[in-house]
Amino acid sequence: MKGFIGKAHKLFNADLAGPPRPPSAMTNPKVASMPKTSTSIAPSSTVGFSGMSSESDLKSTIEDPSSLDILRYRYHHATNLGSVYVLERWLSPSRFPTGCKGTSELEAVKAWVAKTGVDETKKLFEAAWEGAVLDEDILWLRTEAKGTTVRLPIGYWNLPGEEFTKDTPFEPFSHVYSTAWSSICKLISRLRAHNIGVLLDFHGVPGGANIKDHSGTNSGTAAFFTLAFNRQLGIRCAEFVARESAAGLDLVGLSLVNEPDRKSETLYEWYDEAIEAVSKIDSNLPIIVSDAWDLKRAIRYSLKKNAAFPKQTINPIIIDTHIKFTELDGKEGSVTDRGAVQVIVGEYSTVLSDDTWVKHSDASKEKEELVKIFGAEQSLRYQQRTGGAFFWTWKMEWMPGGEWGFQAQSDPSNRFIFPRRIPSSPSRIFLAC
Repeated sequence: MKGFIGKAHKLFNADLAGPPRPPSAMTNPKVASMPKTSTSIAPSSTVGFSGMSSESDLKSTIEDPSSLDILRYRYHHATNLGSVYVLERWLSPSRFPTGCKGTSELEAVKAWVAKTGVDETKKLFEAAWEGAVLDEDILWLRTEAKGTTVRLPIGYWNLPGEEFTKDTPFEPFSHVYSTAWSSICKLISRLRAHNIGVLLDFHGVPGGANIKDHSGTNSGTAAFFTLAFNRQLGIRCAEFVARESAAGLDLVGLSLVNEPDRKSETLYEWYDEAIEAVSKIDSNLPIIVSDAWDLKRAIRYSLKKNAAFPKQTINPIIIDTHIKFTELDGKEGSVTDRGAVQVIVGEYSTVLSDDTWVKHSDASKEKEELVKIFGAEQSLRYQQRTGGAFFWTWKMEWMPGGEWGFQAQSDPSNRFIFPRRIPSSPSRIFLAC
């Protein structure tokens, strides 16, 4: 392990001194599907095509990448935003009033409205959103943490208009969230001004995709896939974001649902419906699908979707896995024949379970050092085998967050392996396909 750390430090120092590395072709699964060519290739030029039938058809569409292409298809050395628009009590306890028994967004807003009324609760929530990320935070993320991207968890209740909360548990509180979307868009714009992209993630979907409180409620049920009303509302939410993207909202991608229950029988049928609906509005927007704790199944699905010459317009599909540490071994072969796969690690940390620590006799003495090694190992491995990795998490009330904190783990003493520099000028992007 010590040898690995020494090697990692040499790599890090060499990266700072050496020339910029072009982003991996596999960061965009559609780019990886291209035939080999010496031409400078634009990632976005490979998406949104209908009825491609030959290599000559594809070559005729090649053009220089845009700045948005670069945001989307570079390696994502990234973080999750944290408990801001989707509350989790363990991360932000002060967002819950005294006496509130629940731990979810719904329980927090219910308790505040009961205590202070709708208008005061609205002011309270708006102030929390406004103060969540300061200008100096964004500067730190860009210059110190070398962050490229933020995964921003939202809930369906954050979308504008009562239509998105009607007949849901959040309907009585729609006024509280009436400015939430404009707050989200403002944050996206502020990050974009620093060349930091945003991956929008539907952490909370109608009915809940899992039984955890981070789905928005403490209901203990996962009713998103079992009720047609919830599934259709989920598609309307995705369509709304696609329209915003098509109208000029710069997004790295849209994650349709966070950590769906692995027993969700209609998951991939719903993916098909949602992707078809989004592709009719903005086929260039990368769509992120959760593997629902079954990466092999998601890979099979992605291979079919990311065809080299699609018969109809479709978005690039990227897999999100939350397996906290895995070998992520590559699968070699012709992407032109088989399709392409790209994986991002949507959530990871340097936290190890108690069961892990009891296996090490001197863990109490060496824990800090071992955690550093674990973080460095993950960071480097994900750079080698994925399109990006998003630490959980950036913002919590107990900053810098220890083993859960992106700020803590981005301290140079913690030996995070920062990715090699990626050029900001489109003219310097060359992809070897």
